Amino acid sequence: MTMPGAPALSSIRHHWAAMTAVVLTLVWVIGTHLPRPDRVGIHVGRFDWLAHGFGYAILTACWLIWCLSRPGAVPARTAAVVWGAMIVFAAADELTQPLAGRSAQWSDWVADTTGAAAVAILSVARRRPRGGGSSRE
Repeated sequence: MTMPGAPALSSIRHHWAAMTAVVLTLVWVIGTHLPRPDRVGIHVGRFDWLAHGFGYAILTACWLIWCLSRPGAVPARTAAVVWGAMIVFAAADELTQPLAGRSAQWSDWVADTTGAAAVAILSVARRRPRGGGSSRE
């Protein structure tokens, strides 16, 4: 039971999801435009692709939570739009890194979009009805 005048739980979740998505996006942009990790003593080695994939998976999940909490959101369409936005964002992120003395790498973009795609696909798959057929939820 909620108190009169108190915001609904879905409204609170919607606002927190939006704030988290925006903050993580800003952290990602700043983090990927700082000096290369190996120049400041952080060695990722050959697992750089994992950091990119998981980073974009988390970023995509945050944006999906926000977008799907909006009234009338259609999961498959929303997932496709968010994934498309992540593809563009990842490309812009990679292409602007040389401005900060870093290198743009095709493999990083592939890892980014793969992480985003995995979350988009899972978000749609978990909302499908169990008995076959299709649904808007």
